[in-house]
Amino acid sequence: MKVSNNYGASQYASNQTAPALQRNKALRQGETKNQDDTLNTVLADDIFTRSNADFSDYEKANYTADGRLNLPPAFESHRGVIEAIFTSMDKLYSDTPKAAQRMFQAYSGVEQNILSESPELSHKDWGFSVNDQGVLVATGQLSDAQRDVIETHLNSNNSLVKAAQDFKAHFIEGLHIQRGDSGKSQYWGKYDVNNQNFADIIDFKSMMNQIASANESKTGGFEWRSKSQYAWEQGIVAQLKAKAEPKFSA
Repeated sequence: MKVSNNYGASQYASNQTAPALQRNKALRQGETKNQDDTLNTVLADDIFTRSNADFSDYEKANYTADGRLNLPPAFESHRGVIEAIFTSMDKLYSDTPKAAQRMFQAYSGVEQNILSESPELSHKDWGFSVNDQGVLVATGQLSDAQRDVIETHLNSNNSLVKAAQDFKAHFIEGLHIQRGDSGKSQYWGKYDVNNQNFADIIDFKSMMNQIASANESKTGGFEWRSKSQYAWEQGIVAQLKAKAEPKFSA
């Protein structure tokens, strides 16, 4: 399997696999150092080889027909740990940003409609998120009329609503999986983001602005590549640090 040159995913994967590799070595004390090094290289080359492809472009050939990850035989004893790492990476660094892209594509037209009806909102600091009922809600210091305009337009776009709901579901699931059996994490999973408090922590409008500023298209359209991914990750990290409690810190 090849994973792209994606900072967040690469850092998380490399740090999470180190303990598993060390435990594997301890179980094989009778083997030589050269054998250990060879197996480490096999795992790294087979699973964590960097490429210039988009992170979403997983190498499906390295999965078995029943969806199990192909692993070197020596690492079968750590299958649960390694598959959890990949599932978490899939949710946080592939499925979640894919949903963010869908949101971005749907949001530009919605924002134009909102500002057309309430031009004064272009000068106000407001945002939006998704509540525990899956409804898009406006945030910020707004009048009831302004809030109604924003929420009516947001929720009238089914594509935007579905993408926001998917973003939230993938993100929360990825954080949960990242904590593993210990319930702890050194990474995004350390933050307490759940169905009830999500709207208080993640501001989609801020995220939309960051995605727009990182647009790498040369043709006037929109392209999501490494710069966009990095900007998105940094924006999410900033929101987590500012508004989420590191309740599950390892």
